[in-house]
Amino acid sequence: MADSENDDQPNTSDVTNINGIKPNLLLADGEKKEQGDYVIKRIHDHYSCTCMGWKVSKLPIDARSCKHLKLALGDSYETARLKWKNPQGLLRPGLQAKVASPKKRKADDGDNDGDKVSAKKKGKKAKNADEDDDGDAAEKFTAKNRAKRDEIKEKAPALLLAQKYEPGSIDPTGWWISEKLDGVRAFWDHERREFVSRLGNPFTAPDWFKDAMPKDHSLDGELFGGRGKFSETVSVVKTINSPHWKKINFQVFDSPTMTTLPFEQRIVKLKSLFPPSADSPIILVAHEKCISAAHIVTALKDVESKGGEGLMLREPKSMYIGKRSTTLLKVKSFYDAEAIVIGYEAGKGRNANVTGSLKCRMASGKEFKIGTGLSDAERQNPPKIGAIVTYRFQELTNDGIPRFPSFVGVRIDADKPVDAVVRVVSKKDD
Repeated sequence: MADSENDDQPNTSDVTNINGIKPNLLLADGEKKEQGDYVIKRIHDHYSCTCMGWKVSKLPIDARSCKHLKLALGDSYETARLKWKNPQGLLRPGLQAKVASPKKRKADDGDNDGDKVSAKKKGKKAKNADEDDDGDAAEKFTAKNRAKRDEIKEKAPALLLAQKYEPGSIDPTGWWISEKLDGVRAFWDHERREFVSRLGNPFTAPDWFKDAMPKDHSLDGELFGGRGKFSETVSVVKTINSPHWKKINFQVFDSPTMTTLPFEQRIVKLKSLFPPSADSPIILVAHEKCISAAHIVTALKDVESKGGEGLMLREPKSMYIGKRSTTLLKVKSFYDAEAIVIGYEAGKGRNANVTGSLKCRMASGKEFKIGTGLSDAERQNPPKIGAIVTYRFQELTNDGIPRFPSFVGVRIDADKPVDAVVRVVSKKDD
């Protein structure tokens, strides 16, 4: 029986040839291709599509498909690829119970399966929508958000979260400096034997990865694929049965189970539990003692020159507290740039009747949205279309889009967008 199961699996991790079946369209890793109104893209050993069918799929991202991928790559290839990536047809962790007893579908249920609704029903639906009061709709949305927030809080692990470091607010001498990793925050739950996100959502780590984790201690850290590889890391940790998990390690910076020990003793304990090993995916994050405020500036420049995101500061002798705390501070640089406003996106929740975000275009032609940093007054009276606005961001994604953009203000002295000059990463230590 085992032999027959293995025969169904490709003898190579090459996604371009699965048991002799090749895609109709050959894409290089990272290459994109327009497919009608949508864009398909190859990402390592799987593909993505910008259509809603792919985005809302309940399958791991490397086991998803859609009609656009099938049309471009071929039905037989997609069937072989999906069987290879997810032979058991597993859903994302935590969703199995939800979809085991689905609700009875109604006509026109949004699944694009050709259901039709009578004109009478459509008219009634439209009439009811018109009669809904905007305030009632906003309140319903807010109540739904509260319920979702409470659900998230209930399943989320109690992790220590950082505040922002403000130069001059403290004397950092004696604090512990470490690199702020550009990875995915993860909590190793030793009782459940699985990794979960800050929001409590499980990651589909392979068994060999989880087998290397401790059985009697929970760990706080980041799933990390390397400096400047945040997008690639996110892509891998959302997959199932992907060989690219071999590129990921678990960078550990604390243990929530050692709550009775101060930080220094927790680090000593972790070093004794996890000595350096080339065979282990566990790596302890290095710390050095800060000697002055100038030391932070120098260390930040050094980390950024190598492609790092920033620094973390840990208060000496601090305890592990499962909430946001001033005992842990993050230090990062930001870029400022200008973009032109090309439209608006409606708000939701408390911003239901005002502007939710600005649709903007960079000098490079890339389009993105700015939803953070707008005041209530600016949401009610947003910058006009055609206005040049200044925004602040941390870095660019692989597609050249600002990551975490925040609105700063309108540039009345500028008439065209100007992109930021993003630092060049040195090749050493990559």
